[in-house]
Amino acid sequence: MSDPILGQILNQLQQMDKRFDSIDGHLGKINHRLDVMEERLGAVENRLDTVDDRLNTMDGRLDTIEEQTKNIPLLQQAVLETLTVTKRLDASTPPLNAK
Repeated sequence: MSDPILGQILNQLQQMDKRFDSIDGHLGKINHRLDVMEERLGAVENRLDTVDDRLNTMDGRLDTIEEQTKNIPLLQQAVLETLTVTKRLDASTPPLNAK
């Protein structure tokens, strides 16, 4: 091969080497950005876990409230029955006179 052809080949190889270096730099930047995004997604995932835990706690509390308020009609009925019995007792007992 002649020197001019070898020179052209060398020149093209050098240009390709520069392009590969440029591509490698861009890939490095992309890789860094992906790492940052992965960290941010990890933080978001942690926050979602916290929210999920809080929602589970709220569900438990709501279940407790629901269980405790389920018996309120029965309590109201018991109070009304007690008042009725008290009124009957008051009506059937003669008043005590102070001497």
